[in-house]
Amino acid sequence: MLSINTFGTLQVLHGDKPVALPTSRKTRALLAYLVLTATPQRRDRLCELFWDIPDDPRGALRWSLSKLRPIVKTGEETQLLADRERVSIDVDAIEVDFRAFRNLVENERKRPNIVSIEAAWEQSNQMLLEDCELPNQPGYTAWLEQQRNELTRLRITLSRRLALSPGLSPVDSEKWSERWLANAPFDPAAAQQAVLARRRLGLEHEANTLARELEQSFREAELEPPVWADDIKPQEKSKPA
Repeated sequence: MLSINTFGTLQVLHGDKPVALPTSRKTRALLAYLVLTATPQRRDRLCELFWDIPDDPRGALRWSLSKLRPIVKTGEETQLLADRERVSIDVDAIEVDFRAFRNLVENERKRPNIVSIEAAWEQSNQMLLEDCELPNQPGYTAWLEQQRNELTRLRITLSRRLALSPGLSPVDSEKWSERWLANAPFDPAAAQQAVLARRRLGLEHEANTLARELEQSFREAELEPPVWADDIKPQEKSKPA
């Protein structure tokens, strides 16, 4: 089985054995781009994204593809498809962590499998493609930022769904509420739920402390602080007699 991990550093595995990747960062970034877009890409578009005109981009693209072709083989067949106009990687025969995480978030709704979700959450808690940044290629950089934002959106969606799930224990609800807030620190709904989850566990002091910290962080960001519901409003400190 061929698998490609994009969380953290880019990694390709045949079974459980890692494959040596090209030392060229642009070639690794090209691999990541083709895997995550998962659609045929025009050669001229790839040249524009990854290389400058003086670099002979078409020659550089051909060189990079020659390095990637043996890396994405399943059995005797390469999954890199290329003709004169377009290039793609057939991901149907490849397990890609980002795609698997997206599928989990989109499909795990009615009866969440906490064990599989926990494993996927921990795996996704890394910077996407941290060794594939190309600061001098603005088009690719913008695409990479979009992918990282999409990963954050998926983590917010998953943590919100679990935090609000009536089937979870109060302890698990508090844990997922904290995760929701960590990924969406200025979402008033996440703030409300994080405070409420602590209060439901009987952690009154911790709930009050968190509520005040959140009010301060919202104000420092020049945002309206959360409007607390009556059942989670921070309690006033008792005045000395």
